[in-house]
Amino acid sequence: RKAPQRISVYEPADVPTQPVAAYPIKEVGVAVVGCMGFPFGIAVLLELLRRRIRSVESLHQISHLPVVGEIAQLPRRRIGTPGGASSRSVYLFEESFNALRTKLILSEEWKDARIFAVTSAVNNEGKTSVCSQLAMSTARSRKGRVLLVDCDTRLPDLHKYFDAPLGPGLTDVLRGDAAPGDCINQTSLENFDVLCAGELKESPHSLFSEENFARFLQWAASRYEFVFLDTPPILAAAESLVV
Repeated sequence: RKAPQRISVYEPADVPTQPVAAYPIKEVGVAVVGCMGFPFGIAVLLELLRRRIRSVESLHQISHLPVVGEIAQLPRRRIGTPGGASSRSVYLFEESFNALRTKLILSEEWKDARIFAVTSAVNNEGKTSVCSQLAMSTARSRKGRVLLVDCDTRLPDLHKYFDAPLGPGLTDVLRGDAAPGDCINQTSLENFDVLCAGELKESPHSLFSEENFARFLQWAASRYEFVFLDTPPILAAAESLVV
């Protein structure tokens, strides 16, 4: 570092006015498109390969069953909003049930049907919400009495929805420990009653025999214009098939 200065300028440097090599615009563009498009293409391909229900038409093609109606998405409460869910989402949700109720009651094919069971494949698919909302929509539009029954004795929910006691309920009726009329819970709607599940003390397979449940349905049909049954999921509980 203590060496004397030995720098000599031989010739001033020429500052380049353009890059030595051209900027690889095409290569960079291909790389960007590939990085973005390849994962997106894989996602689209996987989605096409999966047998998912994406529309009413696909549901009809896969199940070969007629589609009675479509239910709007359950309104979700927005955080920080005093009124909770938006009025538009609530309106669409209620109107979808009114349309389904009208289709069931006025349809030529189902005009004589008075007992409806709502079920699904597995838990948490919204069958309890659908069944209860459909029953209340029917009660508001009719003068006859409507009964909503919680047949999901394994995981009952209707008593929470309507702030009613769990028992005595359907299990007590099927067991023969109580009369159906003694287990009915009245609601704020004058013509709308709820029968909760009751406490399950034995295997539901022994309770839901065809003879027991048929006897209960005869009683319900003789006193109510419409009966709605909220059943357990079919893949998890075999008693749904009996219902």
